[in-house]
Amino acid sequence: MTAEQRALIQKGVDDLRAAQESLRTGSSSFAVTQAYRAMMNGAEALLLENGLHYSSHADVISAFSREWVKTGRMPAEYYRYLVEAGDSRRTNMKSTVSPEFAEEAVRHAEKFLFFVWGILRTASPA
Repeated sequence: MTAEQRALIQKGVDDLRAAQESLRTGSSSFAVTQAYRAMMNGAEALLLENGLHYSSHADVISAFSREWVKTGRMPAEYYRYLVEAGDSRRTNMKSTVSPEFAEEAVRHAEKFLFFVWGILRTASPA
């Protein structure tokens, strides 16, 4: 794992902690946003494993699907987690997010980061 990947994972963990705290304080919309950010950081760390770096969320999501999900290196459910949280994050400006959905998004982010960590910690050091 490279230093850049480690930094992205740490950012993801920080975002996940913020999401968990937001759940405790009743801020469902912010919890979903932070869960999404945690997963995005994980996806970016995985793409770096392939030497890929993107600046837009849409490009990261597309490349994550192409490089990790469609190749079978990561289960498709993780792509769904990322997309659902992103969609909700974009639409929650117009509506509220239920606490149940926020809890689910945070659980998904936890699973996502744990899976990414498992891949990267066993990868060859840079």
